[in-house]
Amino acid sequence: MKKILFSIAVLILLSSFVLAQGGNSTKPEVEAAKLFNEGNSLLRSGNYKAAIEKYDEALKLYQDPKFYYNKGIALKALRQNDEAIKAFKEAINLKNDFAPAYNAIAGIYLTQGDYDSAIENYTKALEYDSKLDVAIKGIVEALIGKSNALIQAGKFQEALDFLMKATTYRQNYPKVYVMLAVVYNKLSQHDKAIEAAKKAIELNPKGANADAYFELGVAYKRLAQVEEARKAFLEAKKDPRLARNAQYELDDLLKKQ
Repeated sequence: MKKILFSIAVLILLSSFVLAQGGNSTKPEVEAAKLFNEGNSLLRSGNYKAAIEKYDEALKLYQDPKFYYNKGIALKALRQNDEAIKAFKEAINLKNDFAPAYNAIAGIYLTQGDYDSAIENYTKALEYDSKLDVAIKGIVEALIGKSNALIQAGKFQEALDFLMKATTYRQNYPKVYVMLAVVYNKLSQHDKAIEAAKKAIELNPKGANADAYFELGVAYKRLAQVEEARKAFLEAKKDPRLARNAQYELDDLLKKQ
């Protein structure tokens, strides 16, 4: 929903741009602009099929990348992802540096779990608009998704490389540091795991930090810092998801005393 709202906000700006240019344009362009704006109104109201019809009518009169882009947004809303990607690519064919189109394609790939393609397209979006915040957020999520897949495959060093890249885009995202703590523990770099877990907790002081506390406990346990490990596992245990595992670790700590 947030992605759709973002796209609609862009459409409003594009609509004003076309109208502003219309007074000095040929008649087909003016008519195309009117159809485009009618499509935008239908899109905002949720009438996606009718919006697509308007965009197609506009495209018959004038080839504008914004028309294809907005058509892609409507198709995406209808979950016609393959057709949406085609529309976004048509926009790019007309304007190679059209960052929102790359971002929109990346968003589809991200939801499909195709992290490599998502990263590729988010990178393109940011190449042409380095301040496109939605693309920055998206590439971090894609890098996290790729890292998680690598962790599941036991490729911890590769996962670490992707996570470190994620920190170059956003240094204040707790989820990245939780995953860094996981990877560092897997790599037996427990001091770094402690640092990453504490960073996650610091960035999210009032939020849910059970995963960070659990990894903190694991790191302290491996370093034989029993009391610190116990405190961390007690915090992790407060989350029902981790209660059983945390209790297991607490029991194991007692055995070692």
